[in-house]
Amino acid sequence: AAAELEEAYGPPPAGAEVAGRIYRLATDKFPDSVPLVVHYAHWLIARAEHSQLRAALELALKTLPAERCRPVWDLYVHFEARFGSSSQLRALQDRRSEALPAVYGPSVMSSLFACSSSAAFEGLWPSPDAVSPSPHPHATL
Repeated sequence: AAAELEEAYGPPPAGAEVAGRIYRLATDKFPDSVPLVVHYAHWLIARAEHSQLRAALELALKTLPAERCRPVWDLYVHFEARFGSSSQLRALQDRRSEALPAVYGPSVMSSLFACSSSAAFEGLWPSPDAVSPSPHPHATL
């Protein structure tokens, strides 16, 4: 909350810098907080701080126990599918499969997910962001 307040009400260039320092201090002090890591990651994505994002996510994956890392892995894979290369995406998917074999091991579903993620990356499959559901004809706005 403090980081968001600094960014919203602080002077324009300095407010974002202070917000970034607050997030870094918070993740240093509470390295086991998955929601904090995910929130910080979304903040970095919104600011196109891709190298800082990758560093923060890699640190979180090294620090957090594997059984608690699923949201971090999923966010990282989604990020690489949108902004990384196909080789980075495949390597990250392989690492995630090794780290969470019960969830992303060599099964039909994980293979289909990997295929669809790669297809979305290559522009051959619509990403979830590109597809919006049509409203129900009887829905009120």
